[in-house]
Amino acid sequence: MLFSYIYVPHKMEKMQAFIDFIFYEVWCKARVRGPFCLKLFEANAELYEVMEDFSSSDTQGAVFFYNHVEKIYGLFSSLTEVQIDQFKQWYQGNNDLEKICANDPSI
Repeated sequence: MLFSYIYVPHKMEKMQAFIDFIFYEVWCKARVRGPFCLKLFEANAELYEVMEDFSSSDTQGAVFFYNHVEKIYGLFSSLTEVQIDQFKQWYQGNNDLEKICANDPSI
């Protein structure tokens, strides 16, 4: 028997939105935004709150996440615009599930 698909919202969508923000608005702008700081996350209030909590937490998960976001920011800060554009293409291709599932050669 076939059943129609019913979309079910999930908390992972919020995580994906956080990751998209970190990638595009924080890491990809690292060359021009100066040193890493919490202010980089102010445009996304929910993520800012998470990062603020993580920055002052001593739990292993919080320290791991915050430190790696900061470390990657440092790596992006030394990339050229061409290199950042390449990362954007890879990121977009990696997240386009319809094209991945269709084995689309454009990604």
